Amino acid sequence: MADFKALKKCRIQVEEARALQRTGDTAAAVPILEDAVASTPVAAEARVMLAQAVWDAAADDADLKRVESLLVEAVSIAKESKSAPEQAALEKARSKLALLLCQAGRDAEAETLLLEAGFSYRLSDQVLRGVGDPGGADDAAERDRIAAIFDDAFPADMLAMLQEVFKPRGAYWSEHDYHAPERGYFSYIHEIGGAPPRSGVEQVIAHLQRLAAARFPAVRGATKAEWWAHCRPHPSGHQLHFDSDDEGHGGVRNPIATSVMSAPPPAPPRPAPAARRPVLVPTSRAARLRASL
Repeated sequence: MADFKALKKCRIQVEEARALQRTGDTAAAVPILEDAVASTPVAAEARVMLAQAVWDAAADDADLKRVESLLVEAVSIAKESKSAPEQAALEKARSKLALLLCQAGRDAEAETLLLEAGFSYRLSDQVLRGVGDPGGADDAAERDRIAAIFDDAFPADMLAMLQEVFKPRGAYWSEHDYHAPERGYFSYIHEIGGAPPRSGVEQVIAHLQRLAAARFPAVRGATKAEWWAHCRPHPSGHQLHFDSDDEGHGGVRNPIATSVMSAPPPAPPRPAPAARRPVLVPTSRAARLRASL
């Protein structure tokens, strides 16, 4: 009975923490999750949520060891639990632990978990850890054919505007309910090439168009620009995808060019390992991938 009461209280705390995370206030959720985990040894879901929160703010190896410990506990609890909510935490706990181990180079341990979960393939060490042969002259030529990198791409006032609009606790995220788990991807489309820019965002689009056209001249003829923004902690990543109109429904219709820009806060509150992961741009084409599946 005592375990049941503790687990019930723990689940109430999990929902309190989840409500805070919906607003982007993960820092306020952490002490609630810490209390939930300390209150009962049979709460897998609380451990998974706390592990992710610690991982999101990890500053050193000690934090990552804490993440691993919480996920190991969560996997064990979920496998042995007779409670459906705790059993349901197994998939997330196992996947997160496998990713953590892959990124630490502990491939044999990760493989056991991945096989248990039914995976047949995983991304390479070069993707997950940034290690391995970066390629020779041929690879560099292919890279330069499809991509261009610009440092200090924005004037100071334009960068300051972007940093203010998209700051982690800014109104943009709360007004879009961005951190809600059920929130899907959303974007905005602007007509370009006619009237002068009417907003700060349209000024950014015009600036990017001029910048990109120096390497990819076809961009000068663009008539529409689509944009979206993300605000995520460093371990969250993003799914691999082809940029396409309407998510590829009705056929893949790629844009003339895609840009990825970063507007980190002017003064980050604390350093984090690998806080700026590289952007992965594969050279594979959709037709080639379909033929190999």
